[in-house]
Amino acid sequence: YLAWANWMLGFPDRARRISDEAIAAGRDLAHPFSLTLALAFAAFVHHARRDVEMTRARAEACIALSAEHEFAMYHAVGIMFRGWLLTEEGRPEEALAVLEAGFDVFSATGAILVRPFYYGLIAEACAECGDVVRARNLLTQAIDAAEATGERIHLAPHQGVVDLDAELEPRVVGGQRREGPAAAPRREPGGQ
Repeated sequence: YLAWANWMLGFPDRARRISDEAIAAGRDLAHPFSLTLALAFAAFVHHARRDVEMTRARAEACIALSAEHEFAMYHAVGIMFRGWLLTEEGRPEEALAVLEAGFDVFSATGAILVRPFYYGLIAEACAECGDVVRARNLLTQAIDAAEATGERIHLAPHQGVVDLDAELEPRVVGGQRREGPAAAPRREPGGQ
C-alpha cells in the first residue's frame, strides 16, 4: 500500500523503489500472500506509470502465484491488468473478454473496493472497440461505485478515456484505422 500511496502523493521513483522492496520482502519471507499483494500493487504502480513491460511482468507473476495459492481476488486483479495490456497492444476485442472474465471473478469474491478503476479499464477497451455507449455506461457505473465507497481516486486514471460529449472520430489503433472516440493522450512510461 505504501508504494501506491507514494505514487498518489506524486513520488513515482519512491513508489517504484518501495514496490520493489515489498516484492523482495515477500520473497525473503517466503510468504505467498504478502508476495502476491506486493505484485498486485506493483502492477498498479507500473500501470499508473504506463510502463507496459513492468505491468506485464508484475501482473503475470501475480496471476501465477495467486492461481497456485487460490487467491481468487488477486488472480482477478492480475487478469484485469492482462486485459489492459491487450488494450494497449491494440487488441481491444480480446482485452474486453479478458477484462470481463477478470471482473466477474473479482465480483464473485464480494470485493467492492477498486471497482471504479476496473470499470474504467473495461470502458477503455469498449472505447477502443468503438462502443462508446457502453464505455459511457461503464464510466457512469464507475462514478456511482466511487460515490458509494468514497474512493474517487480511482476515477482519475480514466479521465479523458471517453469524452462524454465527443462525436465518434476515426483514428489509428494498433496500426489499423478504427472508428471510435479520439484517443486520450498517453503518458510516456515513467511519466506522471
